[in-house]
Order: sequence, then structure tokens, then C-alpha cells
Amino acid sequence: MINRKQEQFILHYIKTLNSAESARLAGYSVKTARTIGSKLLTNLDIKNEIDRALKEKHERLTLTDEGIIERLWKEANTALRSNDRTSALSILAKIRGLYKDTNNNSIALFNGLLPQPQQVRAVASDRQG
Repeated sequence: MINRKQEQFILHYIKTLNSAESARLAGYSVKTARTIGSKLLTNLDIKNEIDRALKEKHERLTLTDEGIIERLWKEANTALRSNDRTSALSILAKIRGLYKDTNNNSIALFNGLLPQPQQVRAVASDRQG
């Protein structure tokens, strides 16, 4: 069974990875923090909780292609500012290969979704004539 001070030790240890500092921050005596910190790390319940929490933290912080795309898609659909949505969509387009960098300029290649320059001129001519 883990008590409140031990829970605090675990939370601080996950952030600092320093047993003496974590013991002190959890409320243990400054004089005995190094000894208590070491002793707490040998407690099987505490060690298991730290291992579980560190694994969870690692998984949360690990970037995967799928995770990045998922976060960008969520941002593109939920951002309050249109600039944020546009930025997320632009990054997604780059990831999907819809942008081609040439001479430090980005050119959108939307596979025929955008009219080609000659098509734009033809439409403009039709409107004028």
C-alpha cells in the first residue's frame, strides 16, 4: 500500500529521476532525503508504480507517423484560428507529398484539384468575351 508521501515521491521521481530530490520534494527530511529516496526505490510497490508511469510517459511522448498525422488532423479540424487550421493542413499536405520544394519555394501539387494556369486564362477569357 502506497501512502500520500510515497505518491508524492513517485510523482517527483518521474519528473526528476533523482531519488534524493524527489524525497525532499515529497516532504521527507532534507537530512535523510538521500537515504529515504534510495530506500523508497527498493520498495516493490513503488518501483512497479514508477516503472508503469515512466512507460506511460514514454509512450505519450513518443512521436509516431500516425500520431503526428492524427494530431495535425485534429488541429486542422478544431483550431479556433483559421491560420492554425491552414498551417496544420499545409503540414499534412507536405507529409502526403502534395508539396514540392523547388529553389526554396513550395509549390502545391494537388493532383489536378487546382486549375492549371492555361485553364485559368481560358476561364478569364470566356468571362470577358
